[in-house]
Amino acid sequence: DDKDANAGFDQNNPRQVVFENKVERLPDVWFGYNSIDLTILSTENPGFITGLNNQPAKVRAIAQWVRRGGRLVVPITHLNQQQVHALLSNPAWDPPIPVVPPPKGANNGEALTLPSLPTVATWGGVQGDPLRFPDAKTHPVKIATLDPGRVHPGDWDVKIESEEASGKRPLIADVRYGLGRITYMAFSLEDPLFRQWNGRDQFLQNMINKLAPKAPAQVEEQRFAGRGG
Repeated sequence: DDKDANAGFDQNNPRQVVFENKVERLPDVWFGYNSIDLTILSTENPGFITGLNNQPAKVRAIAQWVRRGGRLVVPITHLNQQQVHALLSNPAWDPPIPVVPPPKGANNGEALTLPSLPTVATWGGVQGDPLRFPDAKTHPVKIATLDPGRVHPGDWDVKIESEEASGKRPLIADVRYGLGRITYMAFSLEDPLFRQWNGRDQFLQNMINKLAPKAPAQVEEQRFAGRGG
């Protein structure tokens, strides 16, 4: 099922968004992303992550695009955290990404479980509908671990954390990479919980409006036109 799509929710400022889960559709050179405002990498299929990791030219293209001002979102499926760690640690990221989520969960390698993700819903502009399964006690939300430990101050910006009593855990965090930004999410946008959530569409709309600026190439064209006019 091809997840590649364009989305423009704000008619006054349309955004071009790609949600990709097919390695062969990703560009081999950074300027192949020029018209894109936001790229979302699927992590639901381990074969996709491993396949991309085995194509250094495609990884390098993403890295160079982000360094030039691109915006990348990586929603992490807890089951595939090890493969995601390997992809984000690929030598094609040159220089290395300042903060990379660990290969395993912090809870003895297991995913952290929470009854719901109310802070995620609030961040996404969804009021009164926390992100949870109908029976939170028997079906808790499983999240990936974003914090690798000992993160240097300024290397990342934690946008929201969990509300668990035993200690807060990052749920959405930004990492600066050159002129661009990588946003990690401790949950998958393809998880059954997220797919069934009534607030899904509103969350995605607000997520795109928060994270996707004008594409770097479009900004440069506008500046050039302004100088020439």
